[in-house]
Amino acid sequence: MARLLLLLVSLGWFFCWSQPAAADDKLPVAIGAKDLEPQTDWYGVYLNGKKIGHCRIGRDRVDGNVRESFTLVMKLVSFGQKAELSMSQSMVFETKAPYRMLRGEFTQSDGRIKVTIGLERSGDGFTVTQVGGGVTQKKDHGPIDYTYLDSTATERWVRQAPKEGAGIATKDFSMQELKIEPQTSKVKSIKSSLVGGVPVKYYEIETESKQITMLSRHDDQGRMLSGKFAVFDIRLEPEDQAKNTEFSADLFVLGMVKVDRPLGQTHNVRELVVEVAGLDGAKFEDGPRQTFFVPGDGKGPTLLKLGKKHANEPKVSAKEMEENLKETLAYPISNA
Repeated sequence: MARLLLLLVSLGWFFCWSQPAAADDKLPVAIGAKDLEPQTDWYGVYLNGKKIGHCRIGRDRVDGNVRESFTLVMKLVSFGQKAELSMSQSMVFETKAPYRMLRGEFTQSDGRIKVTIGLERSGDGFTVTQVGGGVTQKKDHGPIDYTYLDSTATERWVRQAPKEGAGIATKDFSMQELKIEPQTSKVKSIKSSLVGGVPVKYYEIETESKQITMLSRHDDQGRMLSGKFAVFDIRLEPEDQAKNTEFSADLFVLGMVKVDRPLGQTHNVRELVVEVAGLDGAKFEDGPRQTFFVPGDGKGPTLLKLGKKHANEPKVSAKEMEENLKETLAYPISNA
């Protein structure tokens, strides 16, 4: 469930927290009145067409600054157990150049365990406060190159009416990891539709990062109308409709692939070779106990070989070891 929650959160961050780096189109270098207007949008979150949650994206003014916020709530079932997961984030920025980020807060809860991460500007850097499991930790963090210009980049780009095929390179900021990752967005098509008898122009935008590809629709003011990735959908809805949710189907069951014959006593199985159908271009990764085999001509059956004899020794670089062994907010390994 935690993995799924992280996946869904990336959905919100794709549309809420993006930063221009280098683009086909040039963005205005100043914030206009439109970019500071209060706004609240509600969305239903769907899994395989069934509504399992809602999210709220908002902008308001606080203490003379501007705050952007995001809240996500989902009802999930895994291995027969129900859990209501929630996640929220807010960031406060200056309303005048250079539009610095002043503070932020991120909270995640599964109904039993709650973790909060706070950011507070301190000189050129930030103080990070993490509260979880009854323990509060504080540490200094260096500068974070993220401003209100960055946060509103996608919205302002779409408002400029980019042409079909136009693209923009952006960055995605995660408060969970305090990292900025690159991503790219491209206008796949520009369409019109009747909404309440009124023609509405919208942009279909494909966004790619290292981990995921998403397709979203935005109106000509930059507001997201819907988004889709993997088996999840998010749709703009009135608040009461967005909040009308129910528990998902069992995620473990949804992820199962059935074989066409009994395996017998599975504790006696030493290796297993299965023919996999219906991948539609997808593939399994080779791993410590599995090999994914596709014939060179692409005409034969696709095989997944499981077991010790089909192991692949993973090659890990020194950089990967360093990155995965260092302390993070999720793994505070120096805490006694």
